[in-house]
This record gives sequence, structure tokens and C-alpha cells, in this order.
Amino acid sequence: MIDKQRYCSIVERFLAYKYRKENNILYSDDLTIPEQLVEDYFDLKKSYNLNDKEFIRKYVENELNFEEIDHCETQKKGMRSLYKFLVNEDIEQLNFYTLKLFHKKLFEYEKYSEYAGEFRKAPAYLKGDPTNLVAWENIYREALYLNKRISVMHEKAKKIKEEKETEEVLSFIYDTVNLSADMLLVHPFVDGNGRTVRALTNKLFIDAGIPPVYVTPKEKHEYIKALVNGRETNDYSELYGFYLYKICDSIVILDIDKEIEREHKLHKEDKKESVKRLVKVLKHRCDSISDCH
Repeated sequence: MIDKQRYCSIVERFLAYKYRKENNILYSDDLTIPEQLVEDYFDLKKSYNLNDKEFIRKYVENELNFEEIDHCETQKKGMRSLYKFLVNEDIEQLNFYTLKLFHKKLFEYEKYSEYAGEFRKAPAYLKGDPTNLVAWENIYREALYLNKRISVMHEKAKKIKEEKETEEVLSFIYDTVNLSADMLLVHPFVDGNGRTVRALTNKLFIDAGIPPVYVTPKEKHEYIKALVNGRETNDYSELYGFYLYKICDSIVILDIDKEIEREHKLHKEDKKESVKRLVKVLKHRCDSISDCH
């Protein structure tokens, strides 16, 4: 049973966060505030609807816009298919090769969909990112190393969700973000690497009871900057903060905004009932006066 008073307090804090975000006055680089927000929220054991149509629309739209190119209907269908697969399908054991499955989902409506899920066989480079990517000849070797890490993280995710170990949530988020950054360096496919790696990151979040996140075009520069800085300095705190705020954004959309809508609806219905009762009382009085005459 959720403590209503505590939940109301959390709602107020998230509304303050939403106001600051909308007015470009987010908190400093200190992670304490977003950490506390996320930790306190998950301590309530709140659930949310990941099949919310508005959230799916925003997820698909922003994941595709991240590439800064026009996307056709087949790519939108593929992105929707991938998201629904993440949310509704149980995958017994996640590993690096799960990326192949996600890649096939992403491109299943494309003309040459039979080539989806195949690892690249040529060098690759990231535009605007000086990082050296893994040579294509070493992709399978890296996959063996990452398999172990992904498997460990997946077991942790299930444990957090089943046993409700709130104190593990933050360290799990940070370890998942680190893993995501390392997977991006492998860059296993010719196209769709960011979308499939973020999908695997989100699948780990979902299996731990954490809402999935997406990056808006406005946030792309900040995201890449935090990612590159983490690789160059081996300090990913900037990227941790970015992901914490993105998790807060998803909580606002999937839960806080819905709660406010519910409250408004209840208030409106209560008001209607009050008006009905008042009309009934007035009618009764009018009838009484008529009887007296």
C-alpha cells in the first residue's frame, strides 16, 4: 500500500523539477538532488503504464529525430515494433547478441530486412566524436567480454524488481550507463547502433522496474558531450546526471502528469456532483414553496 502523504510530497517535488526543467533553471552539476528524487520515488514501489500511447509516440519520434534526418513510415513502424517488444516481451537472458534481435525488429519493415542483425565487416567512424571505435575484426571478441557484463546486469535488474531493493537502484543505473557507453564503442552495425544500444539499456531499466528514457534533439549535444567526456576522462558523472534527469522526465510523463490529470478529473466530478446536489436541494425547496401556495 502506497503512503498517500509521502506520494503527494513526491508529486510536489517532481512538479518543482518539471518547472525548473521547463524554465531552463535545472539544478547544478551536484548529483545529490536527482539521486534523492529517483531514490525516494522508487522507495514508494510505484508502477506505471509503459504502453501509454503518448509516451510511445514521444519515444519513437525522439529516437528517430536523434539522427537529424527525415524518417519514412517503415522506420517509424520498426521503432514502434522495437519499443513494444522491449515492454511486452520477457527475454530470459540478455546478452550482446540480443542487439541482433533488436536490430532485426528495428529494420523489419525495410526493403532489405533480411540483412538486419548482421555485424559490420568494415571500419566505422562517429561524426563529431574523436573516439576510436572497435575494429570490425574484433567485434566478436568484444561481444564475449560484454556478454558477461550484460548477463550480470540482467540478473541484478531482476533482483531489484523482485526484491524491491531500492538501495541498489542508483548503483544499478550507473553501472548500466557505463555498460551502454562501452557497447556504443563496439558499434557493431553499419546503421542503427545508437537506437539498438539504447534499446538494450532501456530493456535493463525496464526489467529493474525503471522507466525507459529517450533523448530529445535539443538534448543531443549535451548527451554526446557527456559521453565523450566520460570516455576521455573515465569519469562518467556528467552522463550519470544526464540519465538521472532523463529518468525523472519519464517518471513525470508516465506517472506525475497522469496523477495530476486524475486529480483534476476527480475535482471536476466532485464539482459536478456538488452542483447536482445543490440543484436537487433548490428544486425541493421550490416544490415545497409551491405546495404551500
